[in-house]
Amino acid sequence: MYNSFVLIVVLMMTIALSSCYGGMIIDNIIEEQKCLEQHYIFSEIITEPDLLAPIKSIALLNIPNPHCYLPYYLDAEPTIVGKDTRKYEGFNFSVITQQHLIELLEAKGYHVILFSVNRDNPYKLLDDYSHLNIPDVDAFLDLAPVKVGFNMSPWTHESVVYGPYVSLVVRLVSADSKKILYAESVQYGYGKNYFIEGSKIDAPLDDNFEDTDPLKSQNEKAVEQLVRGIDAISRSIADRFSR
Repeated sequence: MYNSFVLIVVLMMTIALSSCYGGMIIDNIIEEQKCLEQHYIFSEIITEPDLLAPIKSIALLNIPNPHCYLPYYLDAEPTIVGKDTRKYEGFNFSVITQQHLIELLEAKGYHVILFSVNRDNPYKLLDDYSHLNIPDVDAFLDLAPVKVGFNMSPWTHESVVYGPYVSLVVRLVSADSKKILYAESVQYGYGKNYFIEGSKIDAPLDDNFEDTDPLKSQNEKAVEQLVRGIDAISRSIADRFSR
């Protein structure tokens, strides 16, 4: 009941904000709803410390790219309909996140392999893991983005700024029993939603843009800020496993 209420509130805010951005088309509102629903697949952080301890080898399931990058009114095309999002040239969320997670998990002593799965929804966690039989691994790590890009943050004293925002959902599942060992919604950066349970990580104070014009023109700086967010989230996940 609580989660449903919060979801309705967030969706109303999304529709209201769309009018401020020149009118978000109805398709984007629908896709927004699908993404937001992912935040609420966990009513709380799930961790099984006793079951996490024996995990030594992990199959990282291929990470999908987000359906679009924020803000919507910049040049972003939904990947869900097969179009390639090029708003942040040189930035591929899937590839970069996979690289950071593998590197950080291996640094903590885990053996990690990348395993490709077919997803009915190209930016959602798998609904069922019973069909997965991956030899020589203890667990499956499934991760999907919810929102990636730059959020407008009105909480500064002097002016509105646009800062990096990365949010995702993550789940670690036992390869043997298919039991969920760890699940969480993780948010980084500007405009975090505090109605949502899970880890919330702040971005550096100077990681922002004063307006959309420099955000559009300073692609390299934007990518650097997003990559910092991915690295911070990956570290948070890796630390969870090793506690």
